Amino acid sequence: MPHEVNDRDHLASLVLTSNDAIMTKTLDGTVLTWNPAATRIFGYTADEMVGHKMLKLFPPERVQEEDVILAQLARGERIEHFRTQRMHKDGRRLEISVTLSPMCNAQGEVVAASKIARDITEQVRAEEQIAQFKALIDSSDDGIISKDARGVIRTWNAGAEKIFGYTAQEAIGQHVSMLFPPERLYEEDKLLKSVLAGQPVRHFRTTRMTRDGRRIFTSVSLSAIKSAQGEVIGFSKVVRDLTQEIQQEQLLWKEVHFDSLTGAMSRIGIQNAVDDLVRISQVRSRSIALLRCNIDNFSRFNARYSPEVGDQVLIAVANALKDTVREADDIARIHSDNFVVLLQGFTQTQSIPKAVQKIKTAIESLREVDGHPLQLTVSVGVAVFPEDGGTYATLAKRAEHAMQTARLTGGEAAQFFSNLDMRDVPEDFFLVQGLNGAIAAGQLHLEYQPMVDTATGKVVKAEALLRWVHPEFGQVSPGVFIPLAEKYGIIRKLSKWVLDQALADLARWTSLFGMEFQVSVNRSSHDFHDYEECLNEVRDGLHEHGLAGGNLIVEVTEHSLVGNASLTAKVLQAYRSLGVGVALDDFGTGYSSLDYLKRYPVDYIKIDKSFVDALEFNSVHYQLCDGIIAIAKRLGLQVVAEGVESELQAAILRTMGAEYIQGYLYAKPMRAADFEAYMAQRAGAGSGA
Repeated sequence: MPHEVNDRDHLASLVLTSNDAIMTKTLDGTVLTWNPAATRIFGYTADEMVGHKMLKLFPPERVQEEDVILAQLARGERIEHFRTQRMHKDGRRLEISVTLSPMCNAQGEVVAASKIARDITEQVRAEEQIAQFKALIDSSDDGIISKDARGVIRTWNAGAEKIFGYTAQEAIGQHVSMLFPPERLYEEDKLLKSVLAGQPVRHFRTTRMTRDGRRIFTSVSLSAIKSAQGEVIGFSKVVRDLTQEIQQEQLLWKEVHFDSLTGAMSRIGIQNAVDDLVRISQVRSRSIALLRCNIDNFSRFNARYSPEVGDQVLIAVANALKDTVREADDIARIHSDNFVVLLQGFTQTQSIPKAVQKIKTAIESLREVDGHPLQLTVSVGVAVFPEDGGTYATLAKRAEHAMQTARLTGGEAAQFFSNLDMRDVPEDFFLVQGLNGAIAAGQLHLEYQPMVDTATGKVVKAEALLRWVHPEFGQVSPGVFIPLAEKYGIIRKLSKWVLDQALADLARWTSLFGMEFQVSVNRSSHDFHDYEECLNEVRDGLHEHGLAGGNLIVEVTEHSLVGNASLTAKVLQAYRSLGVGVALDDFGTGYSSLDYLKRYPVDYIKIDKSFVDALEFNSVHYQLCDGIIAIAKRLGLQVVAEGVESELQAAILRTMGAEYIQGYLYAKPMRAADFEAYMAQRAGAGSGA
C-alpha cells in the first residue's frame, strides 16, 4: 500500500505541476477537476469551474462541438490533438490543442473524460504569419531567392521561375553563379562583401542569364540571413526584371536624341554632344567647330514635288554628310532643311574651310532623287570654340547668324562668325553684366502660356516663362541667358523674382478665374542647394500672397535632376507636403526618364515637344506618346503635352488620355495683361478649345 500511495502522490504532482491544462468532466460536460495550469491558461480558478459546465469556455459558434465530443467519448473513442478555439476569462480567444480520453469504472463503462489542453495561440499566429509571408513571396512578380553561405540556392519563388525560366526543382541545390554572365561573376564577391560590411545593396542594376541563354537587365537587392546567434548563414536576394523598362528608356532616349527620318542626331542630341565636348575640350585645350548648314532652295523643291519626295532629299543630304565627315565628327538635323555638323580634333582653324568645301561639294553634287532632278545649294555658317562661345546655345546662335549672313551674301565660301563685321557682339561677360542688373532695370517680365483641360476645353493652368528684353540687343533667348545665369551664380536671384512675380499674378487670377487656378514655375538644379531656403521661399511666398499650395506647380527638367539626388528629392517632397504640385518637364529627353519617376515625387509629366512635332496615327511618335501616357496612368500621374500646334495632334492626345494640352494651337506665351484679356475672351465665347 505505501507503494500505491507514492504512485498516487506522484501522479498528483504531475497534474499539479504540468504546463498543460489537465481537467476531468462528466459525460454531460460538468467539470470535476481543474489543475493550476488550467487556471493560468483560461483565467478561471478551480472554484469558478468545478461543478460548472465546460461550455463556459466555448465561443458561441463552437458550442455544438461539445455534443460531438461527448458523444465520441461515450462510445469509448479517444480524441487526439484536436485544434479549436476557447475563451479566456478576460474575453480573449485562445487557440488550443486538445486531447480527450474516456474514463471507465470497474465494470468498463465510460463514466467521465479526461482532457489535456495546450495553449498554441502563439504557434498559430506564427504559422499564419509564415503563411502570409509565403503567399506574398509566391505572388510577387519579383524573384525572391535565398542561398546559403556557399552560394547554393535554397529557396526559389514563382517570380524567380518567371524571370529566369528555371523551376524551383531545377534551381534549388544549384550554385547561384548559374545566373551570372561569365564577365559578371566578380559581382557576387563584391556584393557579398558590401553586405557583410554593413552596407546594404539596394536596386543594383546589372545583367543576368536566363535558362534559355538570354541576357536580361535586372535590379538586385541583397540582405544577410542571420542565425539566432547573429551569425550570417546565408543571403536573401530580390531580383526585378528591368529589361522592358530599360529597352523603353533606350527607345525614348534614341527617339529624342536622333532624328527618325534621317538617322542623324536631333537638336537635343547635338546639344548634349556639344556641351559634353566643350567640357572635355576645356580640360584638354582642344578646339571644336559648329557648322550650321541650310539647304537654300529646299522649300521650293518640296513645294514643287511632294513632302514624301522632300523627305527623300533630306535623307540623301544626311547620307552625303555622313559619307563626307570623319568618323569622329557628328551630324544633326535640327529643323526641316537645317543641319549641324560638329567638327572636332583639329588644331588649326585653317583646316575648317577645306572641310566645309567638302561638305558643300558633297551636297551640291546630288543630282537626282527618286527620278527627280536636283540642283541644291547650301549656305554654311561657322562658330568656333572657344573663340565664339562656351556653350551650345551660344555657338549655335552665332553659327546661325553667320549662316544667315552667308545666305544673304550668296558667297561660295563658308562664313565664319569671327569674320563678320558684327564680331564685336558682346561676349558672355557683357551679357552677364546686363543680366545682373536686369531686375532693377525693369528689363525682365513673365509671359504665360495657357494649359487647356482636354475634358472641358477650359484653361485651368498656365506656365510662367521668363523673358529678358535688353535695351541694346533686344529680346535675349532664355536658351542663352539661363545657362549664363546658372554659370555665373545669378540664377537664384532670377528664380526668386520669377516666383514672387508669378505668385502675385496668381493671387489676382484665383479671384478672376477660380480658386483652383494654377500657375507653374520652372526651377533650375541650382535652386536645390539648401533645403531650408528652398522650403521657406515657397512657403513664405504662398503665405504672403494668400495662396494655397495647390495653386502652384514646380516644374523641373530631367537634366536638373542629375546631381544631388537625395537633396533634390527631399526638397521636392517638402514642396508636395505644402500641397505644391511637381511636374517633370521635357519628359523622355533624359536617359533614365522612367527611373526618375521612381526616385522623385512627381504629380505631372510634360511630354516634350520633340515627341509631339511629328505626331500622326500609327507613327513611332504616336507609339511613344501612347506608351508615356499609359505609364503615367498606371503610376497615377497626370500628363501635359507641350508644343501642340495642330488639331490632329490635339485630337490624338485627347484620345490617348492626356489631361492637359499646351501649345500654339491655343496661344503663344503672353504677358499677364494679355493673358487676362485672353481668358476674358474665352469666357465670353463660352468654352471650347
